[in-house]
Amino acid sequence: MPNAVVACTWGPAVNGLAVDAEELLTVASRAASGLGAPLHWLTLADPGANAVTVAARFGVASLDRIDDAKLASFSADVYVEALAQYASAESPAAVFFVQGFDSRAVAPRLAARLGGAVASNAVDAEVTGGKLAITASAYGGDTRVVYEFQGAGVKVVSVTANAVSAAAAAVGGAAPSTRAVSVNLAATEERVKVVAKPAGPGSAPRGGADHRLGRPRARQEGELQARRGARRGARRHGGRLAADRR
Repeated sequence: MPNAVVACTWGPAVNGLAVDAEELLTVASRAASGLGAPLHWLTLADPGANAVTVAARFGVASLDRIDDAKLASFSADVYVEALAQYASAESPAAVFFVQGFDSRAVAPRLAARLGGAVASNAVDAEVTGGKLAITASAYGGDTRVVYEFQGAGVKVVSVTANAVSAAAAAVGGAAPSTRAVSVNLAATEERVKVVAKPAGPGSAPRGGADHRLGRPRARQEGELQARRGARRGARRHGGRLAADRR
């Protein structure tokens, strides 16, 4: 039997289920069906009280759980290491994530670790000529593009869940087996840590250092106003600043 297609979720469950799990399983199950492969659902957190029921509806063969204290809060390096160890043991054909802030950090790193490739903004999956093809949104969602994976290596896919209508697989019904998967994360630490960030969605730092130039914002704005005044003065006298000629 071909190696499994894996749908991976993490984060707290809402209403008894991992957020966007059904949309993720919709796309991943289509890939599994096309490849003739079993579908596994891997969770890095409690998948919720309704997970087994939903997994059965989508034809999930195995509901796998990695439970480690280091996975309690998101850390890209720790999550990638856990997933890489799982993939090394299971050799999946493809791994699907819900696209989001955290998975954007994980998916390309995992693909690089596994010697595979990554496709983002996915809204559908199919198999043509034995190759996994991903339909993805492009140009801000105004159009669609199809990516076809080539060669060996694990295929890593990030799914834009809000562009997918959840639809259970026709093969669903039987309850999946459940497995606890062990990994060793003792030596893994995050190499880059966020030490400051906006207070909430849509907020931006006020004052302090400009995040693009590393200079105090007041100083940056003062320099900009000074340059504008100098240009106006130079134009009145028929001249040009040296900086303007660059």
